Amino acid sequence: MSTYNLTLDGPDRLHILYNRSQYRQHRRIPPWIIRQIPIGGWWPVFWLVVAMAGVTFVVWLYFWLYLQLFIFLAVRRRIGEEQERRRRE
Repeated sequence: MSTYNLTLDGPDRLHILYNRSQYRQHRRIPPWIIRQIPIGGWWPVFWLVVAMAGVTFVVWLYFWLYLQLFIFLAVRRRIGEEQERRRRE
């Protein structure tokens, strides 16, 4: 019997066949994995704080790298101006 047997009458029978099919059993998440995921208590707050700390770190890292680039370009420009001034003298 195939997963989708359209010759049977009504959508209810089709739904029952889909739920009993091998495909449905194969895609099911095992209960022991579900039990591993902490949902209640303070765990959502903990993961929210971890996510916020990660976002803050990434934003700070981008800002710091941009600042380093700005300082590098400013120093290089100042050195270039000094060399140009010495060359003219």
